[in-house]
Amino acid sequence: MRTFRGYTLSFLLASFASFVLDMIYFNEQHRCVLCGRTLYREHQKEDNLILLDKVCLFCQLKLLQVDILPARRSLVVQGRQVPVFAAFPYHGFLPEVIRSWKYDSALGLTDWLVSPLLPFIEKQLPCSFDMIVPVPTTNQRITARGYQQTEVLAYALSKKIRRPVVSLLSKQSIQAESQTGKNKAERMDAIQHAIQVVFPERLQKRRLLLVDDVVTTGSTMAACAKELLNVGAQSVMGVAIAYVP
Repeated sequence: MRTFRGYTLSFLLASFASFVLDMIYFNEQHRCVLCGRTLYREHQKEDNLILLDKVCLFCQLKLLQVDILPARRSLVVQGRQVPVFAAFPYHGFLPEVIRSWKYDSALGLTDWLVSPLLPFIEKQLPCSFDMIVPVPTTNQRITARGYQQTEVLAYALSKKIRRPVVSLLSKQSIQAESQTGKNKAERMDAIQHAIQVVFPERLQKRRLLLVDDVVTTGSTMAACAKELLNVGAQSVMGVAIAYVP
């Protein structure tokens, strides 16, 4: 599905229409992207907390308690090491934050989610990279949400570290009922067949950084890395917002 920096045309048009209506009717009330509470300008000016214009004081206090505990995993893909870095353990208040960002258009949280990744990308990755590649989402999910969250994340990173985003992967839908009764190896095989490289000529001998939101078993990241290496990528590394401990 064609998107612009991760957003569908219908999502962009709807956002623009909402902005125009707010301007016409002088709607100065803004609401917290997490809980929906009204944000008051006097609070925004007086309190020196994070995300002042997007998150209420109650949710800001919860965000301040979210643990940043970076972790590195190493996936073995076709006998090659694929290092994967993630910033947050997936527990506490963070699952609610990511759920709102991923499913409820709370995209004002993107920069906050990206910021802990930057030190690791800049200082701790074992080598440099040429392109940022978002882990793909199915067209059905992109249509339902109006955006591809991993591509939005990739462009936020691109803005900070000045590397191009190239959407090299696509993902076909996997029918839930077709997975019933399958073991881990069979499920991994289904994921592998669902992911395809769409522009193989653009990644020959390139060093790629895969970007995802949450790493659980690492099977999706490994499947993406395998496809990219198979068609000629020089190396693949991965980063994600969070990991399941």
